[in-house]
Amino acid sequence: MLNALSIDIINEFRNLYPDIVLDIKEYTDFKCEEAVLNNRVDLGFAISYFDESLFNYEFVKSERLYAIVNKYHHLCNLKEMKFEYLKGEKIIINSNHSKVRHNFLIKCLENKFDPNIYIESDEMILIHDLSKRNEGIGISIDFAHTPTCKISYIPFQDPTFTWNINIITKKNKIIDSNLQSFIDYILEKTKTN
Repeated sequence: MLNALSIDIINEFRNLYPDIVLDIKEYTDFKCEEAVLNNRVDLGFAISYFDESLFNYEFVKSERLYAIVNKYHHLCNLKEMKFEYLKGEKIIINSNHSKVRHNFLIKCLENKFDPNIYIESDEMILIHDLSKRNEGIGISIDFAHTPTCKISYIPFQDPTFTWNINIITKKNKIIDSNLQSFIDYILEKTKTN
């Protein structure tokens, strides 16, 4: 998640507010929500969709999702990926701890097929590497990739298939001034992105 926001934002915040201590923890999507609900963390960066009755939230930014296709695969020259093209293809995707996987499954079901989930991983780099080796079609965000001539990053045609990042806090939690300063800073720095 920090890759999507840029680690520079965190460092800049620390320089501007040296008296505010940030204790950053990385969780999978669902574990992040659980940590916020159980007061293990004050806030989280969560991917839509989540139970809005349990959280206060602020939209931060949206990232397009891509099909990562080896240059020798028959779908590599598409300008946009339709879900129906993935029927029967071997899919490489995040594990069931990820909202990308959850949201991908919903989109496949909306398009009336069960995807062939071939490999699951919590490591985005592995998804990209396996796609590069033509093990299947990866589903991921584009900022996790390293430029290569062996794979194509094909955006999904469906404009609703995105990775929407939100700041979440527990519903009815009192937000202190330090936490509010951090939230305001993140929202200000990401509003043009």
